Amino acid sequence: MQQNGFTLKFKNTRLTILASVLCVLITLIFSHRSYAQKNAETKAQTNTQTKAQTITLAVGHDHQNMLENRYDIYKANWDALKMGLKDMGHELKASAAPWARAKAYVQSGKLDGLFIAARLPKRDKWAEFTDTIGYEIYGFFERQNFVPPAQIYAGIRLGGEDRVLSYIPPEKLFYVPTAQRGLELLNQGKVDRFAMSYGYGEYLLKTELKDFKSNIKFNPSESETRSLHIAVSKRHPNKTQVLNILNKAIAHSIAKGYYQAAMEKNKVPKRMWVHSVASIN
Repeated sequence: MQQNGFTLKFKNTRLTILASVLCVLITLIFSHRSYAQKNAETKAQTNTQTKAQTITLAVGHDHQNMLENRYDIYKANWDALKMGLKDMGHELKASAAPWARAKAYVQSGKLDGLFIAARLPKRDKWAEFTDTIGYEIYGFFERQNFVPPAQIYAGIRLGGEDRVLSYIPPEKLFYVPTAQRGLELLNQGKVDRFAMSYGYGEYLLKTELKDFKSNIKFNPSESETRSLHIAVSKRHPNKTQVLNILNKAIAHSIAKGYYQAAMEKNKVPKRMWVHSVASIN
């Protein structure tokens, strides 16, 4: 009987040891699977974040003309951004449309951003902005023989609450679809003052509207300086990723000297450069 009791006790001890070993093995197997799964998820997430992206930006209807005819700050920033994105493995594409429609596409989240977008009053209600890529002056173009006071103010239709100038309520402006049309009406004497950016206006008067150049001038009084960016809609489903990619490309283009080279090549005045870059060049 004693032997049988000893044998039974021995068997129970052995079963307990085997059960413990089995539990350890099961724990190790599940731990390994959990780690492998977590590691795979991390790798997948990393690959998604670094995967090549096509960034499509909404631009004005005359985007290609502005590149070919060298609208200075516009072409410089487009070229620098394109090179910065390319180095990072991404591609830059343009989707051209009249400005109000281009902006609407961006607001809806259908396109990645609006190029170039000044930080105009009220625009931050719908947009988040990249880091600054330059500066521009906004004010009024007038006829050379203009005598105040103005009766009819005109501006480009921006849509929504965006304002070209902070002190001019949208309802006070006669809206036109394009800057070309606005300057044409100004030249004809059908409007007295036309609100727009100095750089874009001068570009048009030197190129496709050069016949108007002698009759139109920019009045610097009451002008406002705006920082320039790429605007990304708050409704964009991947706004954080898009802003991250764009800001990294902007920083990379400056670090590599692409931005500085493009600004110099296109003869952009230093006052329109990113201030931190202009001060060391």
